[in-house]
Amino acid sequence: MTDGSARFVGDFLGPEYDRDLDSAERLLGSYVICSTPRSGSGLLSRGLAAVGVGVPLEYFNPIHRELLVGRWGCGAELPAYVRELHRRRAAGGWFGAKLHWEQFSRLRAEATQEEEDPLRHETPPSLLERLFPTPRFIRVVREDLDRQAISYWRALCSQLWSLAVGEEAGAQYEDTPYDREAIMRCREAIANGELCWERLIREHGGRSIVVTYEELASDFVNTIERTADFISPGLAVAPTAPRTRQLADRRSNEMLERLRAERLREEPPELQPQPAGARTLRA
Repeated sequence: MTDGSARFVGDFLGPEYDRDLDSAERLLGSYVICSTPRSGSGLLSRGLAAVGVGVPLEYFNPIHRELLVGRWGCGAELPAYVRELHRRRAAGGWFGAKLHWEQFSRLRAEATQEEEDPLRHETPPSLLERLFPTPRFIRVVREDLDRQAISYWRALCSQLWSLAVGEEAGAQYEDTPYDREAIMRCREAIANGELCWERLIREHGGRSIVVTYEELASDFVNTIERTADFISPGLAVAPTAPRTRQLADRRSNEMLERLRAERLREEPPELQPQPAGARTLRA
């Protein structure tokens, strides 16, 4: 399906965004963008980084982690890497990180030396505090879970995760094969991740907010302003237009129509997945 090389917009990964939080500058706290794949989390992260409220990236994505460990020379051990993150990647007094649920599940297993269990949400509060001091939680979700699952499947097939404005997706993305079983597995993984994030946030009792993909797509500037105010109340920011473009296209719509038509024919109404907009969106 793919040659294994991921394509994504790598802005904010470069050394020009490394900082040195010295003794004169205080870390105000952290925030975690609690996401699932293709939820709009990359769009949200870039928007917040562009206005200087942290530099939230997938710091526990193996590709990003290997790059930063090599540049900083801090070694691959988790405690040393986390210390460097807090020191070099705080902006405006805030350390931000974006994690998909499966990334958090692996991170938790690494930190606790326990077996990874992506179906379990329980996490020691002390671990959260070590990784993300005084955390705030930003849960980013997509109201249309079918579209999200199709987007996830197409990204897995093509390894195309984001494109800058003006770039072309290419044939490998445009010709994604339809595979209903694979799309439904993507859907199930997304739903599990959302449920686990919701339960973790509720049990932790920390401050939280929900941002939807649909808000980001239709009202990007106001959504970034609202999210920045949640992180640092009263902070004035000036968001600009996104640097990346939407990947949904005619092929996405064709796959969506086929998926829903097949379900309608084959499954009774009581077994149908919840329609778009029917899911609980507040943690």
